[in-house]
Amino acid sequence: MTADVSSPVTHVFRLLTRRRTAGEYLPSSTFAATFAQRRAQRFTGLFEVDLPGGARGYLLLHHGRLVHAVYGSLAPTEAARTILHSARHGTVHVFALGDDSAALALASVDGRVVTLAQPMPAHEPTLLTDLGARGFEGVVLLERGATHHHIWHLSGGASPRAALPDSTAGYRKTVLAWAPRPLPALLYADESPAPDPVVAPVVDALPPRPVTAEELWRAFERELHEELDERAPRLLALLRDQHASTEPGELRQVLAEHLRRVAGSASRQDPSTLLSHGAPRAESE
Repeated sequence: MTADVSSPVTHVFRLLTRRRTAGEYLPSSTFAATFAQRRAQRFTGLFEVDLPGGARGYLLLHHGRLVHAVYGSLAPTEAARTILHSARHGTVHVFALGDDSAALALASVDGRVVTLAQPMPAHEPTLLTDLGARGFEGVVLLERGATHHHIWHLSGGASPRAALPDSTAGYRKTVLAWAPRPLPALLYADESPAPDPVVAPVVDALPPRPVTAEELWRAFERELHEELDERAPRLLALLRDQHASTEPGELRQVLAEHLRRVAGSASRQDPSTLLSHGAPRAESE
């Protein structure tokens, strides 16, 4: 689903981050480290990033996986890259999402709009029961003003856990049809939290140590000098500035793509394997 100013995604993300007291201010200097930590902790929530010039972006984490991003009219993956690169220059707030709020956020990304912010009559007592009788699966949001909202996650006719407000005067209604499913990660797919491991016999060998960003840069610099000679330092300095905060999982892919462009069809080896563990270049025969 495309995220623009009139989309349910933008509407819902703004609603869930409207109460500043419910969020946590995050110093931009610690953003990269905290974002990585929250992913490792399987955190579910929204990062709201205000950038210079008044632009605002959102990153949605679900159980530690970056599943959606909003920044202007950019596609989600490009929005995520832009926000992650620019967050150190912005103001960041983090909002943890409970089960119902998370369902609303995911439904806005992955669901189908039935009704979006539609004014309600003063009394609509059968709204939830009517949806349940039809076997509706999805999320219902009622909102009024800046701070009052109610969320129901309905599943195939099951009774709602809470009743409607006594009066719905002044409320707006959003109904999103949505069947829960795991959403694909935009970035860091190779670093997404894994299922609980199967117990295996203990062996003496230690697991391989993850490659660091600095090791990737050293390997990239070596390969770059092989291809460009005296032109290598300029390109290296430019890329280091652009990707100073990029984490190893994404950095390896970015640098491998630059090597592909530089080496072209003359490359004897997949550049991603050259950068995987700082591997030396294969000798020519």
